[in-house]
Amino acid sequence: MLAKLGPLVSEVAGSIGGTTFQRSPHGTVIRSKPLGIKRQSTYSSSARQRMATVNALWAIVPALDKIDWDTFAATQSWFNRFGDPITGTGYMAFLKQNLANLSSRAGVYPIAVSKFYPTTTNGTLPADPEFIYDLATDRLYLNSTDANTDANTFIATFASRPVAGGNRVNYRPKPFLARVGATAALPFELTTNYTDLWGRLPDKTVLEPAYLRVQAYDAANYYPALDVVLPLVYK
Repeated sequence: MLAKLGPLVSEVAGSIGGTTFQRSPHGTVIRSKPLGIKRQSTYSSSARQRMATVNALWAIVPALDKIDWDTFAATQSWFNRFGDPITGTGYMAFLKQNLANLSSRAGVYPIAVSKFYPTTTNGTLPADPEFIYDLATDRLYLNSTDANTDANTFIATFASRPVAGGNRVNYRPKPFLARVGATAALPFELTTNYTDLWGRLPDKTVLEPAYLRVQAYDAANYYPALDVVLPLVYK
């Protein structure tokens, strides 16, 4: 069911009772709330354990330190799911700092949990990034007009599986693909990590779509900065 919202409610997303409101390229879709699925993979179990650990740590953070987290959160930009600016809290900043758990079949890069708020937020995305399939060599790359990643930044990449049947423009890849260190040379090859993650490369004979999310982190404290989602480009 497709809904057209009126003057009282202009946007809605989420679930109420057994009904789910979901945004789509064609408007707001109303459907029955799906049954939850408890995923039992090694990586989903690790993520749940990480969340439990982080919440337990927040519960014992001293009150004065929580005030410092609130002060830090006030210096950051926060947005809701509609892209509207909101006021962040220390707890939100604490979760953002500590929930990263970079692991999948493509590789593992654990990030230590920290109870201290970051003193710098220097993560910088490479200039003009591209997700490239090199047709001559059958290799995947993260490319940029920069020769190297920033000295204060490391990059985490996340990749979608090949998207059979068409281009999904708002797709946000989730599984961790590869870590690109500070001052790493660009282009950075992703071929082996991608095949380890999804079992194959996108099909170049039909220019099969795929997506790469590029997330910048402060190299000193691993606080996440800007990210961007890139469609695969065949060259």
